Amino acid sequence: MHNKTKIIATMGPSCQDEKIILKLIKSGVNVFRINLSHTNQNQLMLYIKTVQKARAKLGVPVGIMIDTRGPEIRIGNFENNSVFLKKGHYFSFVFNKVIGNSEFVSINQPLCIEKTAIGSIILADDGRIKFKVMEKTNNKLICKVISSGELSNNKSLWFKNQHFDFEYLNEQDKQDIKLALECGI
Repeated sequence: MHNKTKIIATMGPSCQDEKIILKLIKSGVNVFRINLSHTNQNQLMLYIKTVQKARAKLGVPVGIMIDTRGPEIRIGNFENNSVFLKKGHYFSFVFNKVIGNSEFVSINQPLCIEKTAIGSIILADDGRIKFKVMEKTNNKLICKVISSGELSNNKSLWFKNQHFDFEYLNEQDKQDIKLALECGI
């Protein structure tokens, strides 16, 4: 019987060991996904080599897929790696390379500040924390926290009902794709 469903496993720190990869393949994994938003080029090469060794040992055709970063909207880092934001508190997103605190954090895309309107909704950390834009300047969005939560380093942001004209294949993506091709992906 031919399987019509494929099992895709995302590689990360908890499954980078060859023994674990072998166990996952034996359990039915068909493709290993490497998320380049959380992986540097050294890790990428390590993941690829580990999967290649494991599939050679087992003689099983297992795919490797890379997931490029694309246009990310992310915050920077905090003094103590995270802050807890309370509902009703004011918090700003700034386009400056600064270490964040309980009042502000940097954002990696200046276009977001430029194009976001007052009254817009911003979701952080996969929607766990919600903000409403109350004011803005050339390099800052001043927001009211709508839902409380802990916000930590490098979390993603999503701007509700906003479209930004980002370059979808940036230079880092191009370098990552080139390296993956050189490694046989």
